[in-house]
Amino acid sequence: MIDTIRDEEEVEIGFPLLSDPERKTIAAWGVADPVRPIALPSVFVVDPSGTVRFRQVGDTIIDRAGVDEIVGSLEVIGGEPGERP
Repeated sequence: MIDTIRDEEEVEIGFPLLSDPERKTIAAWGVADPVRPIALPSVFVVDPSGTVRFRQVGDTIIDRAGVDEIVGSLEVIGGEPGERP
């Protein structure tokens, strides 16, 4: 998938993407849509030790975490946007 995005869209992605056709990961993280076979809009910020520091799961496609919320959660754990542990 990353190769397709890089080659066809000419965009380099610096992080792994997850393909979850059996929806096991969305079920494990508790973000499965109860009606449709998709994930609810979700954002998780996980610190280097593996602790979830921020979690937002929307009820609808337009119910999403704002950039300020996400950046604020990074600041709380001492990270910067785009920084990798």
